[in-house]
Amino acid sequence: RTLPGMEARRLSLPGMAAGLRALLAARGVRPRGWVGHSAGAAVAVQCVLDEPALAAPIVSVNGALLPWHGLA
Repeated sequence: RTLPGMEARRLSLPGMAAGLRALLAARGVRPRGWVGHSAGAAVAVQCVLDEPALAAPIVSVNGALLPWHGLA
């Protein structure tokens, strides 16, 4: 069984971010902040870039942040 939004590109950064946003929406949760370790930090940033309404402080713990096209 997969999370909603994880069917396509599930192992890509956009796919993981889509799955996390779908999980948050299904649970009715709106983050007050994001904490991500390693690639989790990149997933948090991608979530906010894809859906700016989810913007909240982001804490990157040893984050594997990559340049985003047009933003870095």
